[in-house]
Amino acid sequence: MKGKKACAAACGRLFKDRAYRIIFASALSLLASAAFTGYNAFLGAAYRSVWNVSVAVYYALLTALRADVLFREKKYAKGGLSDEEKEARRKKTLPWQCIALLFLDIALIMPIALMVRQQKQVNYSEIAAISVAAYTVYRIAVSARNYFGAKKLRHRGAKILTYVNLVDASVSVLTLQYTLLMTFGDGIKGNMFVLCALSSFSVWAFIVAFSVKAVFSAVRANGG
Repeated sequence: MKGKKACAAACGRLFKDRAYRIIFASALSLLASAAFTGYNAFLGAAYRSVWNVSVAVYYALLTALRADVLFREKKYAKGGLSDEEKEARRKKTLPWQCIALLFLDIALIMPIALMVRQQKQVNYSEIAAISVAAYTVYRIAVSARNYFGAKKLRHRGAKILTYVNLVDASVSVLTLQYTLLMTFGDGIKGNMFVLCALSSFSVWAFIVAFSVKAVFSAVRANGG
């Protein structure tokens, strides 16, 4: 009976509490990013693939950042702290978490360069490529909605998670671009190479600018 009540309470909170919903979804994303880290690390070691090693590094940093935020939230929840005390602690750690997000962006340089130089193998069918496109659009839409929705929240833990999720979703746009070019086109050649390089750099520059802005905002909030 107690288990059913706890489950019902958790489900009710998911619908009513946006911050809790963001944290819950990020916990699921943590499992996915950890799985991708292990998968790419295995392929990198087994096939000596620089591409897979670089992606494993990215996902390892992504997993570590998500885990840091989520473990802190779990600690706050069990620590008997007031909402004001929790928020004061989140405020102090936010600048360092945003700096970690910037390092995550820097780790993208290698996989992006390898994609543009066509050193990532793609064996998707047309149906699979279209499915990837649909999922990418969904991720961008959900991440953007959560990011703008979290602006009204006071919960800084939920906010940094929306930053991480938005950056991660933006990275999927780069992978989608490459997948579509390799599946439906003749590869990245001639003018297409220039276009792909410029568009990839533009997405990466947006991600970096977004992270730098987050760092300055977090430092300013702490009176730095």
